[in-house]
Amino acid sequence: MEKLTHTTFAFMLPHGKHIRFTGDAIEAELIDAAFKNSERYCWLRAQNWDTGLLAVVADPKSAIKLGYDAPSLARLDEAIDAAMVAEKVFRAA
Repeated sequence: MEKLTHTTFAFMLPHGKHIRFTGDAIEAELIDAAFKNSERYCWLRAQNWDTGLLAVVADPKSAIKLGYDAPSLARLDEAIDAAMVAEKVFRAA
């Protein structure tokens, strides 16, 4: 596993947990995960409710009806990843 060196590095993991490293070794896998989450968040923010493949809904208990799919956690990550791939394929065509 590749090691990166920094004096201090901090980032947020899913569910609001923070990791802060002080020292000179940081696992590259953790950095990759942070960048992937950042990429997902930026992609989701750029989606428009009427044209996007996914959208965020405020007050979901009132806005979402029984039978709708409202993924969260790992399922949401998978849905975003799949939508990002579909968008790239559509744009390339």
